[in-house]
Parts: sequence; C-alpha cells; structure tokens
Amino acid sequence: MIKMYSGLKGIGVFLFFIAGIVFIGLVFFWGVAKAAELVLPFLGIVSAILILLFLCFVLPLSFIKKYRPHLCRYSILMSNVLGVTTWMMSFLFVIRVLGFWGILFSFLFKFLAPMALLGAGFKGSWDIAGQLSLLIVFTYAMRFYSRRLSVLDTKIHQKARIIDVEVVR
Repeated sequence: MIKMYSGLKGIGVFLFFIAGIVFIGLVFFWGVAKAAELVLPFLGIVSAILILLFLCFVLPLSFIKKYRPHLCRYSILMSNVLGVTTWMMSFLFVIRVLGFWGILFSFLFKFLAPMALLGAGFKGSWDIAGQLSLLIVFTYAMRFYSRRLSVLDTKIHQKARIIDVEVVR
C-alpha cells in the first residue's frame, strides 16, 4: 500500500511540474504577444523609415570609399531592427492564426517568418504576406550588402585577412 501511494505521489508531482512549465510558457507567450502588439506599430514606422534611408542614402553613399566602414555598420544595425520587426509581426500572425501550438512548432524548427508568410498566403491575407516578404527581403539584403561593403573596403578587408604560414620540417 505504501509503495503504491509513493508511486501515485511521484506521478502527481510530475504532472504538477509539467502543468507549471506549460503555464509559465503560456504566460510568457501571452506577455510577448502583448508587448509585440504595443511596440509593433512604432517598429513598423521605424522600419519604413529605415528602408527609405537604405535606398536613398546608404546605397548611393556606398560608392564613396571613405563612407563604406560606417555604412557597413549602419546597414547591419538597420538589418537587425528590420529583423526584430519581422519576427514580431510573424509571431503575432502565427499566434493569432495557429495559437500556442503553431508558435511551439515554429520555435522547435526555427522558421517563424517563413511559416507566417506561408500561413498568410494560405489564409488570403495578402497585405500581411506582402509586408512580411518585403521585410524579409530587405532584412537579408541589408545584411548581405553590409558584408559586401566590408569586402570592398580595403581597411576592413586588410584587418580581417588571415595570414597563412606554412611550416616545413
């Protein structure tokens, strides 16, 4: 009788532990969703301004060699802000359409933005799909362009060069 009671007690403690983890996860996702809803309109405006700055200033000024190191840094920063906006917009769309399980599945396989983009396309939300695709394209375009600027810049390229030494015995 005592062994059966301790076994049931262990199962009860395990189930209570799992319920606590699920509850904490739900509260965390609920808090992130509320914070994203609060911050996302501001980040949307900032992202639109950053895309315009990238197109109007960073691209033309990158033809001048002395500005390339600074433009490389600015491009990386702008890309990170666009990445945050893309993530928040994807998170809100996936949590509204698919709920907790969609977020869990997308975090498990680490493709939140493509999942949101496909979900928006299947749901017929073409405005959200267009915004997400634009944000994804500009996020990665800015990152790759900053790498390209760092390669073009001779100062950064010389600092990053690794000297290969052969040892002959």
